[in-house]
Amino acid sequence: MLEAGADLRTIQVLQGWDTDMLCDIDHRLVVAPYLRLAEQKANDHGGVTCVFDFRMAQPNQETILPAVLHSFEHFFLVQMRKSLEGFVLVAPMGCQTGLYLVIAREISLDELMSASAVVLRHMIESHSVPLSTVETCGQAALHDLAGAKAVAQKLLNNIDKFRTVMS
Repeated sequence: MLEAGADLRTIQVLQGWDTDMLCDIDHRLVVAPYLRLAEQKANDHGGVTCVFDFRMAQPNQETILPAVLHSFEHFFLVQMRKSLEGFVLVAPMGCQTGLYLVIAREISLDELMSASAVVLRHMIESHSVPLSTVETCGQAALHDLAGAKAVAQKLLNNIDKFRTVMS
């Protein structure tokens, strides 16, 4: 929770976030993969809601196939709900280059990187996509576990780059 009168930008810096990368950024200048705090808003109850940009593919140069991105969405939804307090939702980016993660609390870059790495490792070790049956998914045929595993491995191999949004 935010302390009364706390400067939100100072708190973000202390948590490891680059406050110059908040809100809209020039997609021609970013270098994927990265994790970026895109927006953080205080609510009326003293807490915060944070929106993160988990960019997995280079904007305007690469895309992640819909079936792969859909599988990522399922893995992040299930695993983050289990392991990350305050996790609200994951949403695929319409440009097919990553995911938005929404968390209803303050969180450091290190904590989010660690939680994301756990999900990526779980994906690589899994034998099926969670909640991918016709009973649990509105597009059950649109999943690609092998493709998701390949992207997850690529991301884990480059996890040290998650901190840097622009070169």
